[in-house]
Amino acid sequence: MLPESKVLSFLDEKYGFSLRFLEGQRLIHDLAIIHDVKKEGFSFFRELVLTSMHLISYLKTDEGFGLFIDSNDPYFRFKIESNEHGSMRTLLFPENFNLFPEKINAQVRLAKINRTNPVPYTSIIEVKDTKPSEIADQILKDSYQVEGKIYLSTESDQSFYLTKLPRKNVNKQVDEVSFEEFWNLNGDKIMNVLDQGLTDSSMIKNKLIELGFTFLHAKSIEFKCPCSRQQMLSGVLSLVHSHTLDEIFEGKKDIETRCDYCKTHYLILRDEIESLIKN
Repeated sequence: MLPESKVLSFLDEKYGFSLRFLEGQRLIHDLAIIHDVKKEGFSFFRELVLTSMHLISYLKTDEGFGLFIDSNDPYFRFKIESNEHGSMRTLLFPENFNLFPEKINAQVRLAKINRTNPVPYTSIIEVKDTKPSEIADQILKDSYQVEGKIYLSTESDQSFYLTKLPRKNVNKQVDEVSFEEFWNLNGDKIMNVLDQGLTDSSMIKNKLIELGFTFLHAKSIEFKCPCSRQQMLSGVLSLVHSHTLDEIFEGKKDIETRCDYCKTHYLILRDEIESLIKN
């Protein structure tokens, strides 16, 4: 059985770079079971998940994010949500999407949510002729103004996010090198760790420590949908404002609803809705 997925955070104190390594093989395995996206479509889905989950690195206590990609050519809708604890859920629509577009033209919306603030911070960007793997890079650049890049493995369900830290975030004097210079020094070595497909987080940690990185902390990542039958009841109840019960239930005593994220089915009884309306 695959161990739980994690984001492992590291610091290169010599040059002032941070690295977040996403070991996502359990996560992608679980999503493959839940979602019915096949072949090229799932490879595309996988790439979006393994790159966009790095947005979790910028969540603070009580925060969460939602990333929504609306593309019309080709037509698809991608959603991913996560909180600071690493609980996430995601979907790709339509469910039979079976393409891996080389370039995307889409509207991308990032919502950052804080439990203490009912109004989310939202940024909207337009991506044009952009590779799927580079969408999260553009979000991080435009919405967070950070210099970094996400690298995706072709051999395993893993990725890492390398960032050059601002000087104010570095505790001591560092050797000043550009992002390109740092990559020329260390890129092949880091990619080698990535492409080994290691699932043991201790082994990944030791490999990167050998390359001169300091381990900071680890965060578990898991698919976890907070949907409930009560939420589904509320959703059906909201339809009463614009539809009759006969229209909603099509003359039947019950209807079956399904969560788009986790595919859980809920049976909703007409009697329940009638009782809620009366109360």
